[in-house]
Amino acid sequence: MAFSAKGVVAQPPGRLLFWPTSPPVSGPPAGTFVEGEVLEFRKQDYPAAAEAYRQLAASGNPAIRAGACLRVARCLRKSAHPEQALASYRELERLGSAPLGDAPAELLGLHGQCEVLEQFNRRDELQRKASQLAGGLATGRWPIDRANFQFHAREAQRWADVRLGPSAVVLSEAVQALWERWQAQPRPAGEASERRSLFVGVEPVLMMWRSSPERLDGVVAMAGSVASEWLSSWKTGGFNLDLLDGEGRVVLGEGANRASPRVVRAASDTGLPWTLRVSSAEGAGESRQLAARRNLLLAGLALVAALIGVCSCFIWRAMGRELAAARLQSDFVSAVSHEFRTPLTSMGHLTELLDKGAIVDEERRREYFSVLARETERLRRLVEGLLNFGRMEAGVLRYRLEPLDLAELTGKVTAEFRSESPFAGRPIEMKWDGVQVPVRADCEAISCALWNLVDNAAKYSPEEAEIVVEVTRAGSRAEIRVRDRGPGIPAHEQEEIFRKFVRGATAKSSGVRGAGIGLAVARHLVRAHGGELLLESAPGQGSVFTIALPLSGRAI
Repeated sequence: MAFSAKGVVAQPPGRLLFWPTSPPVSGPPAGTFVEGEVLEFRKQDYPAAAEAYRQLAASGNPAIRAGACLRVARCLRKSAHPEQALASYRELERLGSAPLGDAPAELLGLHGQCEVLEQFNRRDELQRKASQLAGGLATGRWPIDRANFQFHAREAQRWADVRLGPSAVVLSEAVQALWERWQAQPRPAGEASERRSLFVGVEPVLMMWRSSPERLDGVVAMAGSVASEWLSSWKTGGFNLDLLDGEGRVVLGEGANRASPRVVRAASDTGLPWTLRVSSAEGAGESRQLAARRNLLLAGLALVAALIGVCSCFIWRAMGRELAAARLQSDFVSAVSHEFRTPLTSMGHLTELLDKGAIVDEERRREYFSVLARETERLRRLVEGLLNFGRMEAGVLRYRLEPLDLAELTGKVTAEFRSESPFAGRPIEMKWDGVQVPVRADCEAISCALWNLVDNAAKYSPEEAEIVVEVTRAGSRAEIRVRDRGPGIPAHEQEEIFRKFVRGATAKSSGVRGAGIGLAVARHLVRAHGGELLLESAPGQGSVFTIALPLSGRAI
């Protein structure tokens, strides 16, 4: 390799995965993309911005073409046109080494395709493209700096679970360290040479170089490859050779035969930057056998101890799970019993009064019949909820998907809750901007999920506090937000409360009734529609539960 003011030259090609400094590139003239950027960022008119960029994509300047293709793809992603965005990224990939900032167009084109494929969950295509990206990084295809390499390598590993070979990374890190050393030190007046070892993580690297005021020429090699080439003749001759740095770490060799007869020469004696240690391979035979037997015995004891520890851990965890399941089952039976007992007690009392003719006033009779109807509906919902939960657990619940207006459905559920729930009369406000929110969904399933969320909000909010139900469109998703003014949910409980039979500490301490399956049912129903049930909450600030469903793409 050679360092100079013109950059870095490395031989043989393809050994460096990243470079200490990126090669200088000439970008497009200033103001080239101003018209498109005004439309994209100020006016957010993505189709018009994409058209403005497309006109520049026909330029004869590779830098302008690459920049235009990248911006066209970005606008198409923002306007939810994945296929067109992929085509633009593929065009960017075909531009090869055309400069685009501090990275070539081909690299950014592959990365952009992977982002689009991940966004739209196209896993097979994403795997192929990410493997292609990782392959280019692993062969040093692109002259990029360390920050660019690390970013794209992490993304490729996340997408395709591909790990790059450690030896090539270690060599690149060693060259980076030598470059930084050359940049930081004052230039010598004449020529100077040096040899040293460097540990990159736990891997030793050998470096030799000669520098002048204008340039540095050097050799960087992995100690393991040097050892396999240079030290094999010592082993066949009955000797072991080790090189140690100033801290006693083995740079070259296996570091074995410490107990066998050996000759040690310090760096001051040999003129090398390392301490030299030579030992007899034959004299170490018995020591190796003894060490092997000792290691075998220790390994056996360690294995037995590990087995005992693992078995104890499994037994402890199994007991913990059984106890936790027993507690949850007890809490669930108690909660469901209370849920049934309350309406049944009211219904029994009212039925007895009506049966005995104790209520003669017609208005009061109608009022009692209305209460009986509400309590019956409450029991029906509770039983249906338990049955649906059982069907979901068994995996036999079927959904009938049909085009729905989510805003209309939300209005019906909210109105029914005002009139039929035990919390009738609570202030509930529905917010909607009047724009249709089309989705494909099972009406009863989404109604059940929304009812559970509104019921939770009513249970935990003060009587005078308003519950807000808001329907919006957010990009490619439809959202229903249910906001309450309750006590909030601590961060450590925000995932647990979605598990079946689990109720938060606030619910238990305040005596709020419930079976502990409402949120579990709601999340299952929403996920079955390809959506998400999200939660934002903090103690003392209330909670916001959001049902996010994919838009169907057409009006009802």
